[in-house]
Amino acid sequence: MDKPFNIDVNRKQRLGFDEVIYGASKSVFLLLELLEEYEKRNENVLVTKLQRKKAKV
Repeated sequence: MDKPFNIDVNRKQRLGFDEVIYGASKSVFLLLELLEEYEKRNENVLVTKLQRKKAKV
C-alpha cells in the first residue's frame, strides 16, 4: 500500500541534519504515520508549528 508521503532516507547524509516536518498543515493521522515510520527507522525528526490539540494526541 502506498503511503501519502515519501521518507528521505539519505537526508542526514546529504544535508547533515535530521528531517523537519511542518506540523501545522498535517492531519493528526498523517503525523502519526510519519512519526511511526521514523521510529521504525530509528531516526530523529523534528515537528514544528504543532498545534496544542494535535500535540495532546
